[in-house]
Amino acid sequence: MLIGILFTIVTLVTVSASDRVAADTNHLDGNYYMFIPDTGNQYVFNIFFSHPFSRYVVTVTAQALAWATATLNIVNDTSVTLVCDNGNTLPGIITYPTDLPSICWPTSKDFTCWTRLLSNVTRIHVVNMNHLDVGYNGIPATGFINNILNIYFHQYFPRAAILAEQILHISPKDSFIYTTHPWLLSMFFDCPQNLVLAGIKLICPSSDELALVERAIRLGAITWHAGAMNMQYEWMNEQVLNQSLDLSVALAKRFSVPVPCVVSVRDVPGVPIAMIRSLNQYFSEHCSSKPMVTVGVNAAVTDYDVPNGLFRWGTSQDSYVIGTWHSYGYPNNPGSTFTNPGGLSLDDIIIVPQIGIGLAFAFRTDNQGPPMSISEIHQNHEILRQSYPGAEIISSSLQNFLEDISGVTDELALFDGDISDSWLQGIGSDPKRVQQYQAVQRALTTCFERNLCSNNDEELIDGSRYLVKIPEHTWGLPSVYDQVNWSNKQFQTVINTQSFNNCRLAWLEQRKFFDLYLDTVHDHPVYNIIQQELNAAFNNVARPDLARFKPVSPTETFVLFRASSNPLSVTFDQNLGSISNLTRSDKLFWTDENSQLATYAYITYNETDFNQLSITYGNP
Repeated sequence: MLIGILFTIVTLVTVSASDRVAADTNHLDGNYYMFIPDTGNQYVFNIFFSHPFSRYVVTVTAQALAWATATLNIVNDTSVTLVCDNGNTLPGIITYPTDLPSICWPTSKDFTCWTRLLSNVTRIHVVNMNHLDVGYNGIPATGFINNILNIYFHQYFPRAAILAEQILHISPKDSFIYTTHPWLLSMFFDCPQNLVLAGIKLICPSSDELALVERAIRLGAITWHAGAMNMQYEWMNEQVLNQSLDLSVALAKRFSVPVPCVVSVRDVPGVPIAMIRSLNQYFSEHCSSKPMVTVGVNAAVTDYDVPNGLFRWGTSQDSYVIGTWHSYGYPNNPGSTFTNPGGLSLDDIIIVPQIGIGLAFAFRTDNQGPPMSISEIHQNHEILRQSYPGAEIISSSLQNFLEDISGVTDELALFDGDISDSWLQGIGSDPKRVQQYQAVQRALTTCFERNLCSNNDEELIDGSRYLVKIPEHTWGLPSVYDQVNWSNKQFQTVINTQSFNNCRLAWLEQRKFFDLYLDTVHDHPVYNIIQQELNAAFNNVARPDLARFKPVSPTETFVLFRASSNPLSVTFDQNLGSISNLTRSDKLFWTDENSQLATYAYITYNETDFNQLSITYGNP
């Protein structure tokens, strides 16, 4: 337990009879929490009505502030005064943003509002995950794709299996389940031999590693969510969406475990509402309840107006999925103490008030893998035990949580807003990759319409692992780490340095998954349809017929409508190609020496453009 929990009560002062009557209602009794955004610290206060002293008493649990205990004097139905043991007093206002009271301190610079905690919380599911970027960073080596896969295969998966087994002996009151991504596990168990990307070879798992991870899966110590990985779902048609979900179902059947019905999306700021119908249709064959989508948004993105907690997301009372939405993080990494809890704060925990069930994410960031030790797992659980002392803290899975709350989903509020991914515009940065992938999607649609494709085709199943990687949200390495060389001249001096070369290689290895898909489906009917689509996309630009054109001198003046009474005179700038002179009968002038028409302008971005983007789009 965290050292320093204080339950001292100060000497109480006398209150008036009217105060005592108001206090006798006991309507403020309970635990309250306060979160300080600037520091990431949280505090919990216990308020209880002391009948022997006929007034409310306040104690600070966990780390103390400048005071440890206080009395709360009732002024009227909406006003209170906090009298602290260090002599300070603070006026407060009671509000009811929900059925439970909050107390706000309008004159304090140090206090935010105190929010009443539910008293009926009996169980909190802890989901242990880490964010997956398939080619980015977060590992000691450069974040090329195979460097990342190799560390998952040979460090992270074995570590998770060993931690889950050892914790039963070392810390019996704790447990551990690691949630990962079905795409990773599919690549792990059916590892493509001789796969080289960016000059790095994928090292497939040994028989011992395969056996270790399989045993952990069958025991429930390693699990996964329903989505292939962190996808940009707007960029997927229904065929590709279903193939991505098939990876999870295939693993569940392979290891005789329940099919997960919860899709996790992290980093990407949103999913399209059009996806709901497809999810319901797909999961109706595998799940007894509505599917669930849980989103954790990149911390740099401005918040959306989405309900807190658990809600139904959809277009009607019948067409919806269960939803959770976490702004400003996946959440963030767990902290080290109750006072500084990181992503395990009381603000981050999702509570279903009707049944007192909670969901907390012990979420490690980009490619950080499972916890480093049993001590880390225990520390995470202790933070939550201090948050809700009466609750059972269990390492769990998203699927277990969904099943635990299935009885109250019909009572959840319905949210019908679209929360689509605002990052989607970024895919245009690699138009070749976009064109190739779109050609495959069109070809698959045609292939299924012609009954030439089936969901049981082995080539399509094998190739799907390469195909679904293309709309995964990772585009390459994070940066060239250069905020100086903005101009073309400066750019040419650094373009062949290591960081620039690495970023080029990272983009090229992302494109490689298109080639891998084509190789896999080469003998399938869809291959020829893809070639037709590619030919239409890339070979449909015809050169213009120049037979009726003639070369002219850039210094020549051209007269248009010569036979009219008001001909136009046109002259072109020989350096810029723009219209330098456009006049009519020397009376009307559309240009002058400072203003030309149709000038080809070269625009470059610099730091001010990115600063403006941060101001208008980023997290304030």
